[in-house]
Amino acid sequence: MKRLLLISSFLLPFSLYAERSAFGAGDLDSPNPYGLTKAEKKYLKTKKP
Repeated sequence: MKRLLLISSFLLPFSLYAERSAFGAGDLDSPNPYGLTKAEKKYLKTKKP
C-alpha cells in the first residue's frame, strides 16, 4: 500500500503538467497560436505547410 501511494504521489505532478488548456493556449494547429514556448515558436517557423 505504501509503495502504491509513493508511486502515485510521484506521478501526479506529471499528469498535471500535461493538462491541455481549456482556451487553446499552445495549440500548434491553431491559425493564431498563443502562449508558446521558444521551442514551439521555432518549430512553427521551420514547419513546412
